[in-house]
Amino acid sequence: MTCYLIIGNNVDLKNWPYEKDATLIGVDRGAFRAVKAGLTLDLAYGDFDSVLDSEMALINKGSKKVKKLNPIKDITDTYGAYLEAGKADKIVILGGIQGFRVEHFLALLNIVKKDPRVEIMDASSSIKHLVAKKEPYSVSSKDGFYFSFFSIGEATLSLQNFFYPLENYVLKEGDSLCVSNRLAMLTSIGQISLSKGDLLMISSRDDHSQLL
Repeated sequence: MTCYLIIGNNVDLKNWPYEKDATLIGVDRGAFRAVKAGLTLDLAYGDFDSVLDSEMALINKGSKKVKKLNPIKDITDTYGAYLEAGKADKIVILGGIQGFRVEHFLALLNIVKKDPRVEIMDASSSIKHLVAKKEPYSVSSKDGFYFSFFSIGEATLSLQNFFYPLENYVLKEGDSLCVSNRLAMLTSIGQISLSKGDLLMISSRDDHSQLL
C-alpha cells in the first residue's frame, strides 16, 4: 500500500496517478490544496496555522478525519504525518521540493535518508533512497533527464548506459562527482548497481536553471 503525504507544490494533484488503494494524507496547507483539487483525504494533518477559517471549513468537508495540532510542538507537520503513515509499503511526499522553505526541505530530506520507503516527488523531480542489493536498479527517460547520486555515508556503485559510466566507484559523503549525469541515449535503460551502502538518487525531468 502507498501512502501519499500531500504538500502540493508544483504538482497537478487532481490528475496525479494515485494507486487505487492509496492512502491520502493532506499536510497542513497541502490539505487545502488537495481538497480544492477535488480529492477526498483519508486524513488532514497539521497545525493549520497558514490556513484561513474558510479554507479550514473546506478541509473539514473534504476529509474523512482531521487531526489538528498545537502549533507549539517538537516535530514538523510532515514528520508527524509520516508517523501517521505507519507500516505503509511506500510513502510519497508529494509536492515537497520546489516552492518550499529550505529548512523544511532539508527536514524532508532527513526523512528520506532515514527510511528507504520514503520518496519526495513533484512534477519536475523525484528524490529516493536506494539501498544495496544484488540486482541493479533501472531508469529510463520516463524517470528523468538528469540523474544525480549522493552517498549516505559511503557507497560503492557502478553506472551502465549513462553518458558518464562508472565501475565500482566508491562514492563518499560530500563527493559531488555524480551530479547531473544522463542516459547515454534517450532510448537507453540506465543500470545502477549498488553493491555497498546507501544512496540518494535525484531524477530531474526539467532544467530550470543555466547552472552546470
